Amino acid sequence: MRNLGNILFIDDEKNFLEIFKAYFTKDNFNVKIASSAKEGLKILNQNDEIELVVTDFQMPNMDGMELFHKIRETHPNLHVILLTAYGSIDQAVEALKCGVFYYFKKPVDFLKIKILIKETIEKIRLQKEVHELRENLSKILQRDNFIGKSPKMKELFNLIDAVAETDATILIQGETGTGKELVAKTIHYRSLRSNKPFLSISCAAIPHELLESELFGREKGAYTGAHSAQPGRFERASSGTLFLDEIGELPLPLQAKILRILQDKRMERLGGTKPIDVDVRIVAATNKELQEEVEKGNFRKDLFYRLNVIPIRVPTLRERVEDIPLLTYHFLDNFAKKHHKSVDGFTQKALNCFKNFNWPGNVRELENLIERLVVINRSSRISFRDLPPEIQKAEDLLPEITIEENNLLSKTEKQLIEKTLQKTQKATGKWNKAKCAKILGISRKLLYKKLQEYNIKNEQ
Repeated sequence: MRNLGNILFIDDEKNFLEIFKAYFTKDNFNVKIASSAKEGLKILNQNDEIELVVTDFQMPNMDGMELFHKIRETHPNLHVILLTAYGSIDQAVEALKCGVFYYFKKPVDFLKIKILIKETIEKIRLQKEVHELRENLSKILQRDNFIGKSPKMKELFNLIDAVAETDATILIQGETGTGKELVAKTIHYRSLRSNKPFLSISCAAIPHELLESELFGREKGAYTGAHSAQPGRFERASSGTLFLDEIGELPLPLQAKILRILQDKRMERLGGTKPIDVDVRIVAATNKELQEEVEKGNFRKDLFYRLNVIPIRVPTLRERVEDIPLLTYHFLDNFAKKHHKSVDGFTQKALNCFKNFNWPGNVRELENLIERLVVINRSSRISFRDLPPEIQKAEDLLPEITIEENNLLSKTEKQLIEKTLQKTQKATGKWNKAKCAKILGISRKLLYKKLQEYNIKNEQ
């Protein structure tokens, strides 16, 4: 049976605590208990999965209302039910006005409170699911979410187009920071499974002894501390997509289990004997050369072939230098809005350094740097002197530009802006500056500066 809810129950009467826990645990609720408000807050701050708090009103040191206000500070959306043996109508009205979800008088009618808790948690879960669906819909990852017009990125877009609506297993390879998870999400949200879950797990981030339980789930009593059955990522991603990041770090025994799922579409929970059917599309990713790992004996050859049905290689930033200006302005606009900063561009010298730097951390490194520069910068433009020393060193790779070459660049830039504005004129009969800035990969503020600089005025 699935877990019907995660409840934290707080009461200074220890006998009542045990009765409450036993009553709800037998009906498949997961119950944490605390005998004081202080202990309850500690448990709450250590358990993100708690969905509802039930607390006594009269407790020493901190009463139920004071506890409620403390909970509101750190968990503003968490529902709280108050219990009391000394209630009054005025007290109940005041509590409800403050935001307490419900108010019960002791002795508690366990059947009534169970019905209320069950319905409340179902409503909470439904609201959470709707919220997540809306978030996913607003972030549906289409090709337009990728920033890049280079030949390498066009190849990647075309491959995504070809495989997205199939059910083929995919192996994404690429250096750290190239955007492998973004590729996996794009494939999922453009697939026939797009309205089903997309779950991801890093095979490198979870200790090996816990990874098996995380992936395949566990039965009650599978190991010390396994007090209840728990589905793993494969079951929770049912009918959707499971993204196995850093699959090159997967231990050999677990590789055999993944292979079985790919071959038979079945698995068993840890400590279980009953086969479970699995309907999940697997998208795996690695920054290692898996062929080399196979030769070293670190990765199963048969699993490699099963995963490598559709290989996708995400290009490094070094391979798509022409995309760097587009990416820098995209990140600049995002972080300027996020941090409420009026930074609207880069000097040409700074941009040239970006284009000549090696970027070992790829797009992620560039993104993190732009955020840092936006936060610490005090002027409207980011210049060479604002760059960290390792980026400034890329200046040594830049060729000297003569006055004639600089004039030619300015003339070319002016012509490019004019032609782009003319293209935006076709639909409405007048310039669309916002669209022009987007096509050029620059901010609107920078476009307006360029229009002023080159005296471009005629919109007819």
